Amino acid sequence: MICLHAEDMLGAGDPNSPVYQDVINRLQQMFSFREWKDGENLEYCGANIEKKPDGTLRLHHSEYTSRRSSP
Repeated sequence: MICLHAEDMLGAGDPNSPVYQDVINRLQQMFSFREWKDGENLEYCGANIEKKPDGTLRLHHSEYTSRRSSP
């Protein structure tokens, strides 16, 4: 899965899949990414995405909204 918003891209997939690995390699060869993050906790367009131990994802905006509501 790949999501695009303006110049921000978010991708997800099975890291053990040969197809996923091929797509990642091709993207990194084709484009010069300013930043590449991989991990259990990411921020994308103001949303925090947390991968839980059971494989589910939690999406929230608590950090973004607290920054926006501060004077």
